[in-house]
Amino acid sequence: MEQHSPSDLGQIAYLAYSEATSGVTHDGRPMPAWEDLGDTIQGAWIAAAAAVADHTAGDLAAAQARREAGITTAEAAPAVAEQEDAR
Repeated sequence: MEQHSPSDLGQIAYLAYSEATSGVTHDGRPMPAWEDLGDTIQGAWIAAAAAVADHTAGDLAAAQARREAGITTAEAAPAVAEQEDAR
């Protein structure tokens, strides 16, 4: 199985949402391109996708460790992006 970065997973999730909603937001406006979302919204999609990946990969220990450390998934997203940039 191919490994995707958290950023890739966030973008994949966003594109899937866009396809499922015919490219419109919850209030009927056109969805912006991924590149136009800004860091905060991209970070939210990355955090959501990372949480799903943790869960589906059976990496509940990582999610539990974040919770025990008081780190929310949203707070973890910038750190994940920084780790990717360092690679």
